[in-house]
Amino acid sequence: MPDFVAEIHLLPVGASGGHSHLSGKEWRTVVEINNEFWSATLHFDGEHLQGEHFEVEIWLLLADVALPMIEQGMSFTVWEDESQAKGVIKRLTRGSARRLERGPHATEHLRSA
Repeated sequence: MPDFVAEIHLLPVGASGGHSHLSGKEWRTVVEINNEFWSATLHFDGEHLQGEHFEVEIWLLLADVALPMIEQGMSFTVWEDESQAKGVIKRLTRGSARRLERGPHATEHLRSA
């Protein structure tokens, strides 16, 4: 189950007006939320071009650390290579709620490794 579901808007890239394009139903990227940067994988249906708005499911690499700082309605930016997007968190999932219930101790092994 994803950590959260969001709506994103795929943006044109750079001053050259390059074209953003996503296909393959998965985008491994960096998500920036409140000046924090998180590795993530976005899953989506179909193929998307710049200017499109579409829904994505987002899995965070360090969800147990990130989720306590994330709320419904927050804005974020994602990018990788030539693709960039802005998004809004529509809802946290039940999976993310379970991880939050476990609390920060669930990731202590990551910090001590």
